[in-house]
Amino acid sequence: MVCFSLALYASSNFVISSKQPVCVCVRQRTIMTPPSKPLDSSRFSGSPFWSKWHPPSPGGINLWCQCQQVSAMTGKLEDADRYLHQALKLAQLSQNNQAITYTYTQMANLAFLRGDLLNAEKLFKAAMSQLLQAGTPEDDNAMIEMSLKLCSIYVTTEQHGLAVEGYKWCIETLEEKVQREKDVPEVSLSAAEKDNTRLLLGMCLDSCARYMTSQKQLVLAESLYEQALAISQQVQGETHPQVVGKSLMVAVSVNKVFGNLHVINGGTEYKSK
Repeated sequence: MVCFSLALYASSNFVISSKQPVCVCVRQRTIMTPPSKPLDSSRFSGSPFWSKWHPPSPGGINLWCQCQQVSAMTGKLEDADRYLHQALKLAQLSQNNQAITYTYTQMANLAFLRGDLLNAEKLFKAAMSQLLQAGTPEDDNAMIEMSLKLCSIYVTTEQHGLAVEGYKWCIETLEEKVQREKDVPEVSLSAAEKDNTRLLLGMCLDSCARYMTSQKQLVLAESLYEQALAISQQVQGETHPQVVGKSLMVAVSVNKVFGNLHVINGGTEYKSK
């Protein structure tokens, strides 16, 4: 079940006027030095002797996952998928729910990279279901990040209704969370954790702004870009490369908006910045 499906509602501000998909990038993570290739245990997995003397262990799961990361970074996506399936078998056999959730998430990311969006959607939902069953709150950053990736899938597959509902849920849920965390003392929640939530909100605003730009909703896109830029400036500082990039995106968006509305004065200020 998709997390944001619990809060479906329409908004007159989010109007879809075209069906242009947008390209969404998947963030790559830093990995460790490539490990040696592990033994292919699938040949022996049906043997009771193998199960007795080689029980599933977190180390074995980690080794398969590390092999997957190396294969994915070197472009060997089929090998990476095979390693993840081995890790998932071990995780399920040992009933390691944390490892199951992790492998589902990595399999979803991999499916997305391979362009298998239908499978990626199913795997992200499976990972989110695992998290909910483990007691993870719906407004957890991991849940929202996966919901944002589902939005990307819906944009690319032109499921615009789900994309709009998803973006709106992500943004409003994070806005409420940011307000709530302001009153939480740093003893309970560090400043870094609070900043991570704010940056995730900025990421959602930026992604939604790009989508609205592709849908020719330029006035709304301008507002979303400005909110994302403000968050980046507050958390990262005005000289951070991402902040500078967002500033340029806002300038382009504003110039488009004022160009279409035949208003000249508004775009000049952003252009000068």
